Amino acid sequence: MKKAVRWTLGLAGVSAVAAAAYVVHDLRSSPLWFLQSCADTAYAPVAWACEQALFSQHPTPQELGQMNQRAGALFAVHQVKEANARRLLAHYIKAGLNINAGDQRNGQRWTALRMVALDGDAAGVRVLLDFGADATLKDADGKTAADLVRERHAKHPTPGLAEVLELLEPRATPSA
Repeated sequence: MKKAVRWTLGLAGVSAVAAAAYVVHDLRSSPLWFLQSCADTAYAPVAWACEQALFSQHPTPQELGQMNQRAGALFAVHQVKEANARRLLAHYIKAGLNINAGDQRNGQRWTALRMVALDGDAAGVRVLLDFGADATLKDADGKTAADLVRERHAKHPTPGLAEVLELLEPRATPSA
């Protein structure tokens, strides 16, 4: 009887490892956005598998090109957990992400910093600034992220926008 139990447990273990290998292999061909979401919010073993695929296979050169045309740092900063955002942003920058890339889909070419700042997301702004986002960049109207946040905060004051202003204003003027 003991031999049969050991045999059954061994077979179950081998099956579990094989299933996990299949899942990780399958995840490697999953789109970047899916892996990011899965790694940040899924059940722990699934999140681990998504992280393995994400950090070993992505971003591809094609994905980087798309990210750099769409203010790509947003892809990383919009994580639920700040630690995941930092780790992902570091990974993307190392792969060639331009943290100051503007979104080419609109005339303003807003950067991730500008978009996150206008959302009143102080944690996101802090992450972007920590990784070198340039708060002195101006949009097509000659305004910095701080200028836009100041205008929005004057019309619709919120604690989030106030905190973002405190982070941006000291960095919004180019140093001489």
